[in-house]
Amino acid sequence: MTKTPAKRGPKEIFEKSAKLRKALAAVNKGAESESMPSRFLLKRMEDRGMIEFEVVQTGGRGRPAHYPHLTAIGAGILLLEVAE
Repeated sequence: MTKTPAKRGPKEIFEKSAKLRKALAAVNKGAESESMPSRFLLKRMEDRGMIEFEVVQTGGRGRPAHYPHLTAIGAGILLLEVAE
């Protein structure tokens, strides 16, 4: 993926800590969370190093599933926000 600036989607998630904390908490809960951020925001968080995607072969044929999980940077941001 190229490192070009995003031209669409909500740009304020990285400026508003409450929205970022909510998105990181949803990723931390996992796939059972109904408030998972959009794929676009997940890719933007991956570009900033907050999350990584784990590729899992789901069974037989078809594309593999990509499950997001927090990196050390994302967990640090989440813990920093909770501590405040």
